Formats: sequence, structure tokens, C-alpha cells
Amino acid sequence: AESGWLRFQARALHASDGTGERTIGVVQDVSEARRAWRTMQAFNEELAQAVDARTRDLRESVADLDAFNYSVAHDLRAPVRAVIAFTNMLLEDHGGALPPAARDSLERVARAGNHMARLIDALLGLARVTRAPLTRQPVDLSSMADEIARALQDEAPERQVRFDVQRGLTAMADPDLVRIVLGNLLRNAWKFTSRHATATIGFGAVARADGTEFFVRDDGAGFINEGADKLFHLFYRMHHASEFEGIGIGLTMVQRIVQRHGGRVRAEGEPERGATFYFTLG
Repeated sequence: AESGWLRFQARALHASDGTGERTIGVVQDVSEARRAWRTMQAFNEELAQAVDARTRDLRESVADLDAFNYSVAHDLRAPVRAVIAFTNMLLEDHGGALPPAARDSLERVARAGNHMARLIDALLGLARVTRAPLTRQPVDLSSMADEIARALQDEAPERQVRFDVQRGLTAMADPDLVRIVLGNLLRNAWKFTSRHATATIGFGAVARADGTEFFVRDDGAGFINEGADKLFHLFYRMHHASEFEGIGIGLTMVQRIVQRHGGRVRAEGEPERGATFYFTLG
């Protein structure tokens, strides 16, 4: 039979002159409580082992899925480029002799092929930022934002866009990966303000209780706040492709990079009054 467990507590009672007089004690049977504690301890150990095993399985599954996605996207590049090339050759060499309906069909094939090529390149880019080693070092985010802003203005110098970049913003981050974050967010702001005659795009930071939160803000097309988390889902688009071009992978890439830094990303918006994307870097 299993032995029991007893708890003994004693206390000495003293006379007024400090001399010992007698001792009283209490004996309590704690066998049931001890058995319950052992059961709970065993359950916690089993649960911890199950969580560790599940975590390993998930990591392996994610790694396998990333490898599969990379392999598929990489292997698709050559045949898609061949389709695009031969379609363009047909249009250039024989397009004039084709009936309008046939020429229109070939042009549709070429457009679809180009879209597929952009999609494959984006998927490969996502795989690279997910698999690339992360090396933290001091990064001047303000200077980086200035460089990206100048590049955007050089692409369309006719646009009336003011960039408002807060000075002195730095972070310990991977410079190559954080440039992708800023590049995607600032380019999105540039894109979604393109239908406004003038625009302001800002980059800054606010101090929170748990650290610095950076943001990119614009006064462009914006979006409805409800369901804003979906913006970071792969291929999700808040606006129709006929309004603003894009594939729907840039914000997913931003989220992956921010999460790899131990940070978080969120978005706020209002239709035709702009959007703000906040992120931390751990």
C-alpha cells in the first residue's frame, strides 16, 4: 500500500518569565493533497512534452512548406517566361495578319503571363526574407526613409508629394530586411495617394510603454478599419486591381520581417482620409 503523508506543526508556549512551559502540535493528513499535486505535476510535464513536440512538428511543417513554395516558384519561372516570350514573338511577327479576336487573345495571354511572372518573383522574395539570416546592427531609419522617398520622387517628379520624415530615428535591426519594410510601406503610401492632386507621406515614431512604435502615414485612399488585420494576409487586397495595381504580397512580407525581429505590425485607416501603418522591431 502507498504510504501516507502527514504535516506536523508545533508551537512552544512560554510562561511570562520566558521559560518553556509546554508545546502544542497539530498533525494533518495531507496524503490526498500530495497525490493531487503529484498528479498535476505529471500532467504539466506531459503537457510540456506535448507542446514541445507539437512546436517541433509545426516548425518542420513550416520549413517544409517554405521549401516547397520556393521550389515551385523557382521551377515555374522558366516555363512562364517561355510563354511570355513566344507570345510576344507571335504578336510582333504575325500580329498584323491575325484576326482581331486572335490578337486580343494573345494579348490576354501575354498580360496573364506577365502577372504570373510578377507573382512568382514576389513569392520568391517572400521566401527569401523568411529564410534569410537576420543580423541586427544600428540602423538610421530616418536616412533610409529619405533615400526611399528620393527614389520615389525621381520615378514621378511631376507628382506633388511632401515627405515628412522625423529626424534621428534609429533601431537595432537587420538593415537589408528593414529596408524592405520601409520600402513596401512608403511605396504603398506613394501608390495609394496617386489619385490625389497633392499628398503628404510621413514617417515617424511614438513612444509606448513597451518601446518605440514606428509608423508610415499618408492621406490617400485609406480603407475601412474593420478587418484591417486581413491586409497582412497573403494575396489579400483591400482595393480592386483596376483601382491600384499590385499583387497583395508586400504587407505579408512586412509582417514576416517585423515578426522575425520580435515586433508587431498594425494598421489604421479611413476611406479617402489615408492610412497609418505602425510597427515595432522588438
